[in-house]
Amino acid sequence: KEQEETMERERDLEQRRERAAASRMRFKSTWASKSSRLAKEKEDKAKKTDSACKGSRWTEFYSTREVLNVIEKDLNRLPPDHHFCYHHWICNSGKQQSTRVKSGEVGADGNNNMSTVNGASNLSNDQTERSREERSELLSQILFVYAKEHPALGYRQGMHEILSYIFLAIETDLLEHGVKAENVSLAGLNDVGEDKESDETKEEDVRILDAAKIMHDAFILFECVMSSLAPAYDAQIIQSAEQRDYQSESPMEVMSRSIVSKIRHVAGDEELYRHITNMNVPPQLYCTRWVRLMFSREVVGQDNVMKLWDLFFDLTTTSSQSQVKGAASASSTLLMNVLESTAASMILLIRDKILPDATTGDHEDNYEYDPNDCINTLMNYPPLEDVTQLIDLIMSMVLQQQHYFQEN
Repeated sequence: KEQEETMERERDLEQRRERAAASRMRFKSTWASKSSRLAKEKEDKAKKTDSACKGSRWTEFYSTREVLNVIEKDLNRLPPDHHFCYHHWICNSGKQQSTRVKSGEVGADGNNNMSTVNGASNLSNDQTERSREERSELLSQILFVYAKEHPALGYRQGMHEILSYIFLAIETDLLEHGVKAENVSLAGLNDVGEDKESDETKEEDVRILDAAKIMHDAFILFECVMSSLAPAYDAQIIQSAEQRDYQSESPMEVMSRSIVSKIRHVAGDEELYRHITNMNVPPQLYCTRWVRLMFSREVVGQDNVMKLWDLFFDLTTTSSQSQVKGAASASSTLLMNVLESTAASMILLIRDKILPDATTGDHEDNYEYDPNDCINTLMNYPPLEDVTQLIDLIMSMVLQQQHYFQEN
């Protein structure tokens, strides 16, 4: 009996060993299958990730190429006179060309400006084309970096002209600084050493005007201007939760509405205001280009453009936030407010050409007013050869605006 019990225990132990071995085999098989599945999933995920990365890289590549192509096409449309200073400033392997300007030398237009300096006209066609390409490449790099740094807005047509004028202003300052330095050297003032204040001024000019940092300076100035000018380039309607029950407007439409409202509330011209608002043409159709390019195409000559821009920035820096607080919309800034006042002044300046009662005075008695005449005049604004009257009107508008919002 004892022997039978021993054998029974051995059989039971053997069965347990078999069950344990079967469990281990089943666990090993299950784990191997699971590990294989996990490994395959990990491999598939890595392939998908790698494919996605490759796709994003290609997408980014083509997106970059597309932006650069658009920028290049726009830069090729710049007028030749935009490149004049660069032709004169850099014509020998990127080195500054020395020029000698006699005291009081003026050009045919009677202005002592850089367009009268001899030198660039002596460049060969190949040199001129090479310097134009070099300048365009610099502008292209700045515009591309701006587009990447500000993806919400990106690059829009018209930005190239704003940057080109900024670049031109820096080039002119650098060229004039080089001319002045050479004239001082020729006069022998550097050897006298008596005018320490003049030396300190020249050293300060050198720190401010650095030809090696022209791209950096141009980018910072362009970015600063675009921070205020962006609403004129933004046609996207952004509707917040608070605005869902109201008709939404894009920043461009808000800007245009502000321009027209200045005719009524600031200038006090109710008749012109009603005529503009009753037209079937939205104001942004003709005002947007004015503001986007800061009126550079509505005036004749770079000198007039620079005079206007000097006024814009001067009014921007001298006006306090409280003075235009009531005038500035949610997307507006000091500079944008000045540009809106300028657009309103442009419309007031041609009041007699767009009002029905005023236009009939220049025609025969049987003349019938055609609304398209007003639209054509606004869409094809008569070029201004003298900006004096416009500047006076802008100054008057800014002062009237200050008084209006102080009283209200």
